Amino acid sequence: MFREVIPFPQALDLELTLPGSKSITNRAFLCAALAKGKSVIRGALLSDDTNIMLNALRKLEIGNLATEGSCTGLRSNNLRKGVQSHSVVELRDDTVVIEGCGGQFTDKKLTLDLHNAGTAVRFLTAVMTIRKGETVITGNQRMQERPIGDLVEGLRQLGANIEYLGEEGYPPFKIQDSKFPPRRAGKIQDSRYVVKMKGDTSSQYFSALLMLAPLLDRLLQLEVIGDLVSKPYIDTTIAVMKAFGVKVQNDHYKSFLVKPQAYKACEFTVEGDASAASYFTSIHYLHEGKLKFTNLNTNFDQKMS
Repeated sequence: MFREVIPFPQALDLELTLPGSKSITNRAFLCAALAKGKSVIRGALLSDDTNIMLNALRKLEIGNLATEGSCTGLRSNNLRKGVQSHSVVELRDDTVVIEGCGGQFTDKKLTLDLHNAGTAVRFLTAVMTIRKGETVITGNQRMQERPIGDLVEGLRQLGANIEYLGEEGYPPFKIQDSKFPPRRAGKIQDSRYVVKMKGDTSSQYFSALLMLAPLLDRLLQLEVIGDLVSKPYIDTTIAVMKAFGVKVQNDHYKSFLVKPQAYKACEFTVEGDASAASYFTSIHYLHEGKLKFTNLNTNFDQKMS
């Protein structure tokens, strides 16, 4: 079967707004949840993975979550499914409002079914280690085939108590009664935690520990064994944390230092997804003219692929 491809009859002159970056959106959601007070996230991507993150935060009773999205009721239904919450979900533009908990979670027994959302599983696994009460992290069959052992071992170096409920090194697993205390009422210990992890497995493991670190009772020294993969994603994590008032010291991707700090609620705009831009830039390279992205800048070093 043959298809006729007709070139553009004239030079391009386009101004486009890209969908928000999923990587930035999920990081912003979690940082906002860990802050004290109301954060406004604009330009957020509302997709399956980010909806799963929002659903989990609501189940954790993170204050009030309100979303305003250009998608219609289907997303509202996805967010409400299985959630017992008084929170209001309202869909209008692409803005999410999160009333953060300041790292103080409900202590009741919870099961977080994160389906196949890898980012949510890794980030929430780390953060749930400071929660009192039992947390079960699970997902669908595909998620139960995705390894998480290196992250669990890194968290165990901190003193986290994580028990696998099925195959060793894979979800589902249970988190409870971790031996390291979260920071309470400004009390900060003089010593430090030292965690060493292999850098060639997943940068999300490092991002997860970095976002947990400000909530601990002492400084975290996170050391990389070997070379760290996917450095731009680490840069994204550090940049989002900075926007929420948290500083990370990066020693050339060989080690990271994070002091006990408080996430600060803020207004945050999610940058457009650079990978989505690649399709349009390919067209631009083939034709003369102008192409402008209204929400793509240099604040985040995204991969364009």
